[in-house]
Amino acid sequence: MEIPRERYLNSTPLWKPTQIRRLHTQQRELHLSRRDARESFEPVQIALRLSPKDPARSTWHFFLCHSHVHVQQYNEAIEECRRSINLNKLYWMSYVDLISAYGATGQLEMTSQVTTELDAILPDFTVQWFRQRGYARSSNAQFRREYDNILDGLRKAGVREQ
Repeated sequence: MEIPRERYLNSTPLWKPTQIRRLHTQQRELHLSRRDARESFEPVQIALRLSPKDPARSTWHFFLCHSHVHVQQYNEAIEECRRSINLNKLYWMSYVDLISAYGATGQLEMTSQVTTELDAILPDFTVQWFRQRGYARSSNAQFRREYDNILDGLRKAGVREQ
């Protein structure tokens, strides 16, 4: 009989925070890279429950933010991006997804401040640079369609193309 993963993790006292972090990060990356972004939420949510004060929380909130943007759940993405930024103001990827979510939802009045903050961290950021980065990660058509939606949100928000 197979024990459900969450029950096993909760009942196993030998798990150290670094092991929890590594396990759930790897699972999330695997799901997202296989293009089933909807399945990338659970590993991160479990990690947050098991280690709520973990130093990697800002990254985990970014993972949730990014997954929400991939599946066009923009209100949820905005909340998670904000959480990530509040925990680590230097993690530039959270700003990118937040700007994209604002652009995709037409909340253009919100993009100015966030774009200024991103420019302070990563002054040479452009839509094309980000596209190259994402396309280098995967050639899967579904992943690229989702990524193109992120790029469209950036364009709607007025981010420099080149």
